[in-house]
Amino acid sequence: MDSTIDFKKTSSYDYYLDNNLIAQKPLKTRSNSRLMVIKKKENQIIDDKFINLINYINKDDLMIFNSTKVIKARIFGNKIPTNAKIEIFIEHVNPNGVCNSFVKPGKRVSDNTEIRINNEITAVIKKKLDAGEAEIIFYSKKNGKPVYFDNITDIYNMLDTIGNIPLLPYIKEKIKDDNRYQTIYADKKGSVAAPTAGLHFTSKYIDKIKTKGIKTSFINLFVGAGTFQPVKSNLITNHNMHFEDYEILPETSELLNTQKENGSNILTVGTTSLRCLEANYLKKNKFSSEKSSTNLFIYPPKKVKSVDKLLTNFHLPKSTLLMLVTAFGGYELVMKAYHHAVKEKYRFFSFGDEMLIL
Repeated sequence: MDSTIDFKKTSSYDYYLDNNLIAQKPLKTRSNSRLMVIKKKENQIIDDKFINLINYINKDDLMIFNSTKVIKARIFGNKIPTNAKIEIFIEHVNPNGVCNSFVKPGKRVSDNTEIRINNEITAVIKKKLDAGEAEIIFYSKKNGKPVYFDNITDIYNMLDTIGNIPLLPYIKEKIKDDNRYQTIYADKKGSVAAPTAGLHFTSKYIDKIKTKGIKTSFINLFVGAGTFQPVKSNLITNHNMHFEDYEILPETSELLNTQKENGSNILTVGTTSLRCLEANYLKKNKFSSEKSSTNLFIYPPKKVKSVDKLLTNFHLPKSTLLMLVTAFGGYELVMKAYHHAVKEKYRFFSFGDEMLIL
């Protein structure tokens, strides 16, 4: 590893990207993307297609998918009584129905401000926080009295009706089908962004994987908005890393530990899956079934101990996701691969192409 690189400097994780390479919409067929393969031992970069992914996975490998489902977290309303337009982005829903949210424009609201979402539903700023954040509650009126949405299920059901899929700011086009921002195996609601490495899989391709003898299992890491925020401090050690909730079921932890004991490979589909498994594994040097949360920050020269292979999209410059990938794949090789991807016009970010690190 190059000793001249200062891994704590945010600028070390920057690269030039032409905006034309940012994928604005998904391909017509999920699995038609390109695949860049990085072989660490051989110091090799290979240009391939996603449909050939199976050629790089061994029989008896275990693939871990993040089966979280994206909620319709973006809401638009009007302030009462001025009718000013307000945007609410729900970042996290608490068990009591209180929603930690970003509000735009934040200067137009204060504690107890009411925002009319539609004729039935009203949002209330329960408490204004720093940096445009607020705690928000929702109610509807029945028989002239407010009835509050006071649990997660009610909030999610409400959002299905009034909310919008929260595409990231670099996606300027509206997608025609919201399901294209969900993995085909998405199951448990709670994320505000998709685990995008999984967007490329179809049911047929997963069946093909299983037919080869490759094992599959699922975890849930509920992706928060902080995942995609660029690091703004000059030193990454000054970055305030966000927390994300996750859960691992007993049957999955058993599979994972068996893989470790047998010396077989674990492949995580996405940085979210990797972050979940690494946070869990580091607690006891083995995998455990649990519901927990993590603010684990993985960056060079830290080594990933939990998994052997990583499938991931191409990430934003100066993002914690890129830092994680360089820690896993090796800084020099991964940054070389990113420059190669720009030169070869790979498609970047959420709807973009894939990278497999072996």
